[in-house]
Amino acid sequence: MLDGRLRCCWQRSQRTVRAGRSIGYSTLWVYNPSRVNVTLDSIEPVDASPNVRVIEAWLPVDSPRCQLAAVESSVKPAPSTCRVPVDGFVLSSGTAVGQGPRLVVELQGDERGTYRAGGFAVHYHEGLIHYTTLYSNGFTLNVR
Repeated sequence: MLDGRLRCCWQRSQRTVRAGRSIGYSTLWVYNPSRVNVTLDSIEPVDASPNVRVIEAWLPVDSPRCQLAAVESSVKPAPSTCRVPVDGFVLSSGTAVGQGPRLVVELQGDERGTYRAGGFAVHYHEGLIHYTTLYSNGFTLNVR
């Protein structure tokens, strides 16, 4: 079921990485302006090139060190102690626009080439009802 409950901001990005290595995209924020909490389930690229995949999706622990690690995740991996998995994360209701948590998506291309996606699908649920929200801003990943 599609729903507009979650909101985010994504800046189209282009990154370069070596084959077999993942790279973090940390310019995605999610927030929940509704009146009920929702639980995040997963995120996946939409209309993506074959052989590009999400290795991990996470939110940083709420500390200055971990917030910085999330920002730098496109350059170096964040410590595991700074990562809160997206799967099962409860996004509180009434999150103000622009005040939601940063979402980091670790992407990997297995072979040399250029990979693209038109956006992302964020899957979440409220109780037994599951939703998907689509975000149209995508990425280009150059694998060398």
